[in-house]
Amino acid sequence: MSRHHTLPPIIYTPPPPKPKPARRRRGIGYAHGTGEAEDVEDGAPVRGTQVVPQHARPVETVERRAPSPNGKLSDDTLRAMLELQERQVK
Repeated sequence: MSRHHTLPPIIYTPPPPKPKPARRRRGIGYAHGTGEAEDVEDGAPVRGTQVVPQHARPVETVERRAPSPNGKLSDDTLRAMLELQERQVK
């Protein structure tokens, strides 16, 4: 018998559960909450300012930041490279 004619292993799987019929609940319907949807008097105007959470830190401005280094090269190395470029251009 060839391998194409062998059956896969039999694994028992229980049948899927049958759906339960949906029951209507008493007191819940379309017209139940319509009394709450009536017009409401005008309240206080909406404020345009946002409340800042207490845990939020203010954003640092440019003046307060520490100056970032000029890459990984020192100032002397950059100056020497610039002088070399200027000599090659002339």
